[in-house]
Amino acid sequence: MITTSTPASTSDGPAVRAQRPVYQVSIAAGAAALAVVEVYGAIARAAGVPLRAAAFGAHHATQVNAGWLAFGVALGAFWGTVLAVVVARYAARPARAFLVTTLPLLALSLAGPLTAQATTATRVALAGGHLIAAGVIIPVVAHRLAVSGRGR
Repeated sequence: MITTSTPASTSDGPAVRAQRPVYQVSIAAGAAALAVVEVYGAIARAAGVPLRAAAFGAHHATQVNAGWLAFGVALGAFWGTVLAVVVARYAARPARAFLVTTLPLLALSLAGPLTAQATTATRVALAGGHLIAAGVIIPVVAHRLAVSGRGR
């Protein structure tokens, strides 16, 4: 009888992912979210959603272009990474602490697009972008934090 053995994990398996620093996982998730949100924005524009909104306190709507979408995702990913690193370092249950903090912050972040001076379609599309970015970043980072407990 011939037997073969396979390694317990491959280079991109769960064991290796758990060894990556939490900031690297968070930055990679942010980059993936940025790409997904850019595609989402292009689809929204192609579908005829008038992505024009007034910034907080502004009286005139301006075009929400790729730069705005990218900046929004990058800003959220940056602060999410800072939070992930802090909870990884200090929280007894970092994945739970991350979720307990990020989910209310996500809900709070929806106030911006949902109250913007824009069409309903634009408000819904921008809120959808928030949810998509969070849907990419939060589960990946929470999983990384849960895999190794107090990961760095």
